[in-house]
Amino acid sequence: MHRTEAEFYTEFGHWCEAQVAGWGYDPATSKKYDQLREEGEDLIKRRQYQLALPVWEEIVKLRPVDLLPHKRLAGLYKVCNQPEKAAEQLAILAAVDVQSNLYAKATARTLRDIGKYDEAVKWARRAMYTDPYDADAHQLLEDVDEKVGDAAGADREKKVLVILQQLRAATDAAATQPN
Repeated sequence: MHRTEAEFYTEFGHWCEAQVAGWGYDPATSKKYDQLREEGEDLIKRRQYQLALPVWEEIVKLRPVDLLPHKRLAGLYKVCNQPEKAAEQLAILAAVDVQSNLYAKATARTLRDIGKYDEAVKWARRAMYTDPYDADAHQLLEDVDEKVGDAAGADREKKVLVILQQLRAATDAAATQPN
């Protein structure tokens, strides 16, 4: 079906409004979000973590695309000994953080620590691919490869770690030499 530019723009505008309608940025939701966020932050400051959890769970429902509630929930679930829920929140954060491997590594470690090794491998690989020069990511991948019985993968990571160590030594040596 052929549309004029004006028709397309109008339809696209309506589509966009429908997409963001549930994101929680309307005035009423923003007011409730601000109040709950203040309450949730105060509970965390007072180390009332169990009480803070339902507050932040409500906040994440109000604004599912806002990263702050996911960050808070990941930490709260961790300190409240709910590692599977922490891993879910960390995975959400890792999925949108394409420039850093911080959350991918945290997701992999959390999943590894609760014995979900196959899922941990996926996130460890993502961390390594996001920053191929991060020795910590390679070490993590080596660890989870060993846990799943992937000897070839673990051996590959051991070799990469040696190369990265040599590269680091060469870089450090070059940096200390006078011009």
